[in-house]
Amino acid sequence: MDLIFLAFAVAVVSVTLTRSHLTKAFRLKYIHAPYLVGELINCPYCMAHWVALGISIWLGGGLSVILINALVMCGMAAIVIGLMLRLWLWTETEIEEMRDLLREAQTELEKHHGV
Repeated sequence: MDLIFLAFAVAVVSVTLTRSHLTKAFRLKYIHAPYLVGELINCPYCMAHWVALGISIWLGGGLSVILINALVMCGMAAIVIGLMLRLWLWTETEIEEMRDLLREAQTELEKHHGV
């Protein structure tokens, strides 16, 4: 259960470091950095590996425990990151389409339940 909470923390920290306006100035300084550095500071999935590894080292244990914890956290964080970015990057059209679908579903429910 702790790894689930830590995976959410990894996801939030990774997205914050790579997408937030708070870190934008720092990221812009390294826009022309070598490819690997550029990917690390702009890719939430890439950053998640390092954040998860750091947390795993902090938690301690043998090398195998650290690596397994890091991989598990990173895998779960990748799912959370995907969901976060998908929701974050919705366009106004997609949001309006979702609202329309919800309105239609509400209308159908009201028809069937006589409200």
